[in-house]
Amino acid sequence: MAEVLTDTSASGPDATPALPKLNRWQRLYMLLDQHSVRLLIAGICLYVLVFSVASFYKYETYQTGYDQIYFEQPLWNTSNGRFMEQSDFAYSTSGFAVDWMPLLVVFTPIYWLLPSPHTLFFVETLILGLGALPLFWLARDKFKSRPVGLLFAAVYLANPTLEYFNLLPFNLRAPGLVALLYAFYFFEKGAKWRFALFALLAIATRTEVSLVIAMFGVYGLFNYKRINWKLWVPPLIIGPVYFVIVFSFILPAFITPGTMVVPPETQPIVISQFQRDYISNTDTIISTTYGDLGKNLPDVIKNTITNPLKTAERVFTVKKFQYLLLMLLPFAFLPLFAPRILLFALPIVAINLLSSRSTQFDYKSHYSALLLFPLAVGSIYGAANLLGILKKWRVTANLRIGKLPLASLGAVLAVLVVFALGVQVLERNPLPGVVRNAEKKAMINPTNAMISRIPDNASVSTGSLLGPHLLPRRYIYPFPLALYSPPTQAVEYILVDTNAVALYDKQNGKAFSPNPNDPSTLQRPIDWLNTTKEYKLVDKVVVQGQRDPDGKTREIQLWQRVGANIPPYSKSGS
Repeated sequence: MAEVLTDTSASGPDATPALPKLNRWQRLYMLLDQHSVRLLIAGICLYVLVFSVASFYKYETYQTGYDQIYFEQPLWNTSNGRFMEQSDFAYSTSGFAVDWMPLLVVFTPIYWLLPSPHTLFFVETLILGLGALPLFWLARDKFKSRPVGLLFAAVYLANPTLEYFNLLPFNLRAPGLVALLYAFYFFEKGAKWRFALFALLAIATRTEVSLVIAMFGVYGLFNYKRINWKLWVPPLIIGPVYFVIVFSFILPAFITPGTMVVPPETQPIVISQFQRDYISNTDTIISTTYGDLGKNLPDVIKNTITNPLKTAERVFTVKKFQYLLLMLLPFAFLPLFAPRILLFALPIVAINLLSSRSTQFDYKSHYSALLLFPLAVGSIYGAANLLGILKKWRVTANLRIGKLPLASLGAVLAVLVVFALGVQVLERNPLPGVVRNAEKKAMINPTNAMISRIPDNASVSTGSLLGPHLLPRRYIYPFPLALYSPPTQAVEYILVDTNAVALYDKQNGKAFSPNPNDPSTLQRPIDWLNTTKEYKLVDKVVVQGQRDPDGKTREIQLWQRVGANIPPYSKSGS
């Protein structure tokens, strides 16, 4: 209990009433309450500054992955009059073949004004930082406390999944995540039109978000007594209908086998019958992710339902259980006490756990970003629900953690803080890794110089961490080439890092095989490159002190196609 100060300088009926003496925690609380808005803005600004700088440094030191091309190349092409053109595929010329994400068009004016990957990194970081606002509002309103709102906003900004995601290539899941947070806040407030606006923004980022939007309808159905039906019925209908329309009509409209973006001097290019059949008989997005469950979405859904044993074997694995634990850990498992909020996680959890690709059940991956919406909100609602449970139970009502009663908000939040701090070590805060994994100047400077000498109008096939540095460029393909990529005839230059592990797997050599179904014909991409007569080595950067997987000195190699009409490479840079 607070001590009481006695006023010895006055007495009688007009004396000033004694005031309670505040302890240090109460004084801290009052200070946080008084400056909560300033602290929130400062925290967001600090986050944006730190992660904008980290993204800049990560890109400049060759740590940004190939996915940057899927978003930046269409923006650059659109700003140059080629609407959403993307060169990665042998079945489409549109960036919308990756996924239907119309919100990408909105970023075109920004990129046109400041055409740089760092523009996209800054905008993405700013958007993610602003996601702290609706969480602050939700927690403030739930607990009638601005300092508590600050704490939940800080837990969000310190989340390892958010920070790893922020440092990956630009991705529309960032505005998708934040739009969902705002949509939920306005949904709870009954603000119909503001909810509709943010739900529309969210659904325009990725197709799978439409399934999360549908969960607003399910959530509203469970809370029909307090939430107006006009709020929850539209998303319950629109979400699934939108999802079906996209996969049944919109995405197929962008897919035509043999349609591709290639240099005019390499035309005509005809893809092999095997490649044509591969593209025609599969939905490449689905088949490369859920292959043994089906080659298209209807097959995957049907096989998942009709073969529960196979589904269970796919979903209930140790690694996927660990994945869910690592996603819940930064929130002290509080979302488990808010099962209705976890309804919003079901679509993304199903998509990720049914996948055979390890990146889809990795807390560091962009595939996990959208789960931060139900987990962050669930931690707020879960804390409130847990507090109610602890106060009702006789066993816990009188227990204490140190000086704090167990059945108190302070105790629950103290546990949350411990978990939020602990995961910075357990899940490895990404910032030290950005510095630790940076390439040295001995690699960066000569590689930048070599890339600058590749003709701007040439087509280049390249590896993951080199690819973003070839932008802006109209003709870029992955290396190793995939069966859904343009064939080697379209490729005028190949830029590889011999340290890339993808070069040493025979399964990545199918695009170079006359019969990809015959394992005996498959070569490691690095072996194909060293033995093919189609290309010649024209330049390289030797990275001293580093070895590739074969134990040889690491090299950044540039190969040029042999033949006429190839845009010339000048090794001297003249």
